[in-house]
Amino acid sequence: MGILSFTRRRTRSMNILPKVNLTPLPPITDEDLAIVPGTTSTMIRMVKGLSSAPTMAEDYDFIGCDGRLVRIPNSMRRLNAKLEGPALAAYLLRLTLTGDQRLALDTDDQLWVRCEGCWRPVTDILALTEEKGRGYDDFIKATLAKHDSMLPRLQLGVRFSNLALLRGGGTVTPDDQRFRFPWAMTLDNREFTDERVRIGLEAAAKVTAGRDDARILCRVAAAPLMRDHLQYIYDLLGTGGNGKGQFLKALLKLYGGLGSAFSFSDFAGVGKVSPTAYEQASLPLTNHLLAVDTEVPDPGLGDQARVKKAAAGEYVSLRLLGRNKSEALAVAVMVMASNRAPSIESDPSQDRRWRYVNFDKRGKVVDDWWRALEYDDLIIDLFMAGCVEWLTDPVGVNPRPGLVNDLDDWGTEVLTQFLEIGTPDPKLGFDPNAYLPSSLVTVPESKRDKNAQLGMMGLASTPKYDILRLAGDEPRMRRSFVIADLKRFAKFAKFATAMLRERDTTRTDRHAPEPELDGPTAQNALTPAGLRAFKPRNIPFGDLETMLGAMRWKGNVFSLRGGTGHDAKAPKGDLKPMLETFEDFVVDHCQANEPMRGLAPAPGLMVLDLDIPKGADEGKPDGLAVLEALDVGLGDPALAVRTASGGWHLYYLCFSNLRSAL
Repeated sequence: MGILSFTRRRTRSMNILPKVNLTPLPPITDEDLAIVPGTTSTMIRMVKGLSSAPTMAEDYDFIGCDGRLVRIPNSMRRLNAKLEGPALAAYLLRLTLTGDQRLALDTDDQLWVRCEGCWRPVTDILALTEEKGRGYDDFIKATLAKHDSMLPRLQLGVRFSNLALLRGGGTVTPDDQRFRFPWAMTLDNREFTDERVRIGLEAAAKVTAGRDDARILCRVAAAPLMRDHLQYIYDLLGTGGNGKGQFLKALLKLYGGLGSAFSFSDFAGVGKVSPTAYEQASLPLTNHLLAVDTEVPDPGLGDQARVKKAAAGEYVSLRLLGRNKSEALAVAVMVMASNRAPSIESDPSQDRRWRYVNFDKRGKVVDDWWRALEYDDLIIDLFMAGCVEWLTDPVGVNPRPGLVNDLDDWGTEVLTQFLEIGTPDPKLGFDPNAYLPSSLVTVPESKRDKNAQLGMMGLASTPKYDILRLAGDEPRMRRSFVIADLKRFAKFAKFATAMLRERDTTRTDRHAPEPELDGPTAQNALTPAGLRAFKPRNIPFGDLETMLGAMRWKGNVFSLRGGTGHDAKAPKGDLKPMLETFEDFVVDHCQANEPMRGLAPAPGLMVLDLDIPKGADEGKPDGLAVLEALDVGLGDPALAVRTASGGWHLYYLCFSNLRSAL
C-alpha cells in the first residue's frame, strides 16, 4: 500500500493558554545568585524584586509563562527604558530557582529555555524579546552552575518511551536517573524499535535516487539533535513535485520550537540585501536547532564565507529590531530545498560542508510519501533511522548532486557548444582553454537566471579576444563564456557524454563530404558506399586514439606484436591489469613507433568486424558483401576503419539504456 500502511494516526494537540495563577511568587535571597564579572546591582534587584499581583484587578506588567501576573519593581523603572527583556529573563531564573525549572545548562554549558512545553537553545537570553543587554547570559549561567546539584543538566539527545539516545553516542535506559532529566527532545509517547528504523530507511529509498541518498535523508531528519557537532549544510535537490517540501514541512512540525523557517538568500546576501537584513536573518540560526528554507534558487550564490561560518557553529552578526549589531553563536543546522544543483565552488572546504539528497521520483510513490508524512508517523520513522545513522557513522556518506538534470535548454546549448571548441585534452576530454562567444548561443534564455546556469557549470561570462574568429571574420574583443572552475566543469563534461552522443547521431549532416584525416590512420579511414565516417568537430585528428577520444570513448590502447605470423595481433604484454582498471579517458600504452595497436573493450563502444575470407574460405563473399546480400543495413557507425587485409572495423556508440540489451 505505497510506502507503508496508513494505520498509525498522529494525535494532534492544541496550544492552550496558561490559566491565571494568583499564587504568590516565592522569594529568593542573595545567596541563591552568583556574582560574576559584569553582574550589576540592577540585575540582582530585578531578579529579587519581581512580584505577582494577587488579583487581576490590580496593576501588573505582563503575564508570566506560568500564568502569574508579574510586576516589575518600581525601583527599576526609568524614562524610556525597555524592561520586558530583562524582566522576562529574571522571571525565568526566579522560577527555576524556586522549583519550576525554566532554564537549564546542557552538557556543553549551552543555555536552554523551556517555552510552550519544549526546550530550545538560546545564545542571547534577551533576544527572546528582541532586546539586547550585556551580562545577563553570564549571570544566569553562573547562577545555574552554582545549583548544579539541584538543577539537572539538559541532556543533548532524544528520549523515547523505552530508550533515550545521546548525541555523540550512547543510550540511556529508564532505570538510569538521567532518563528523568530534561532532554532536548522528548517523544515519550513513541517507542523506539528496529522495525521503525527499517521502515524509515526503506521509505526514504523509495523517493530518492539511491541508497546513499536515502541514508542522508534520514540523517537530515535527526541531524539537529544527533550530529556530534555543527558541520554540515543539507541541500535537497530535485524538480518540483517530488516530496521535498512535504518532508521539510513534517520536519518543522516534529521539531516544534526547536525549528524555524529562515531565508537563506537574505542570510547569504543574495541579490539586493542590506546588511541589516542579513543580520536579522541570522536570528533563527542562533536560537533554534533547525533552520529551514523550502525554496532556495541557488545556494552557491552570495557570501559563502558567511555561510561557512554559520555551518561551523562560529559567531555570526545579529541585529534585533531597533538595536545595535551584536555577535552570537550559530547553533542551527541549515536545511534547504533547491530545484537544481548549486553553483558552489569545487573546493575541499566546501565539499566538507555540503551534503546533498537527490529526489528523483514522481507519481504514485510521491503521493504515498505525502500521505505517510501528513497522516502517519513516517517522519518519526525517518527520525529514528537517522538517529541510528548518526550513532553508527558520525561522518556518513555524501551523494553528489545530479548535475545536468537541471540545465535548461539555454544551459544545455552552452554546454554542448563549449565541448565542441578547441583541442580536447586527452585526460579531460575537453579544451580547458576554450571559450565560447555568447553570440553563438542562439537558444532564447528562459526564466532561469543565466548567471546561475553558468555558475552551476563552472563557467563565467567575460570579455575575451576572439583570436580564433569563432564569431566573425575579424578577431576582436567579444563577450564570451570561459571556464572559471575546472573541477566543476569537468563533472559536467563527464555527465554530458550521453547527451553529446545523441546530439551527434541526430544532427550530423548525412550528406556531408568525407573528412580528410591526418596521420597514420588516414589511409585506412576510407568509407564504403552507404557508410558515413565519423565527422570531426573542426579539429585535426591524428592517431586513432585521438579520434576515439573525440568520440567521448574511454579505454586503453595497447601494443600488438605485429609481423606476419599467426600471433601478429596478439598483445605484447599482460592485459589483465588494464582490463580491470576503468579509465575516464583514452590511455595510450604504446610507444610512438608501434606498428600495430589494439583497443581494450570499454563501456559505450561496440565494434563490428567485417572480415575478408582467408584460408579455406578464400574467394567467398566478405563480411560486408554478406550483409548487403541479406539486405541488412549498417546503421550509423561513428567511425569506419579499413583493416590491413581489406576488411572493415565499424565503431558504434551505445547509449546507456541499450547496453544491458547487447
